[in-house]
Amino acid sequence: ADTLSEDYEIQFATSGLEALQLVQRRKPDLILLDVMMPDMDGYAVCDALKAGSNTRDIPVIFVTAKNDFESETRALKAGAVDFIHKPINQAIVRARVQVHIAIRARERELLELTDKLEKLAQENLRLSFTDGLTGCYNRRHIDLSLPTEAERASRYARPLSVIFCDIDHFKKINDKHGHSHGDKVLREMIQRIRKELR
Repeated sequence: ADTLSEDYEIQFATSGLEALQLVQRRKPDLILLDVMMPDMDGYAVCDALKAGSNTRDIPVIFVTAKNDFESETRALKAGAVDFIHKPINQAIVRARVQVHIAIRARERELLELTDKLEKLAQENLRLSFTDGLTGCYNRRHIDLSLPTEAERASRYARPLSVIFCDIDHFKKINDKHGHSHGDKVLREMIQRIRKELR
């Protein structure tokens, strides 16, 4: 805590249970975890963190006096991203924490970007099948869906209705009142038709 408190906001727990409670109240960006602790060891704490849906993505660095390969391997298998031996070298601790905090920040940026791209893809798909002015399905959607609907109607011996409609003297509306007024007429017509449909 002393090594990192100048650069980061620190939360400190003195037992495994306290650490798990602390993480639930305020999710950290990174956890430094000892192996030997009261009530439950670091491996059990790490297992509990990785089992939780809201904590499994928090990176964990083990900091411990245990310096054998078996302990380090067990920590990494439990889901730790790094392992620091005691006695600690402050410069190494700072450097490793900085690396994992930077990785965490990049992961968040990628998640946010992925989320934005998914929303854009959904919007592009919606726009590719709908008319921008009225929100109605466009010709492309009809061309793709009509064969399927016709097949379904035939299979279940159900009627299929297709309505083509036009607005009488619509050109006169545009010429006399302008295209923006004509757009309003189109939107209003669509709203009225939709009220009559299931």
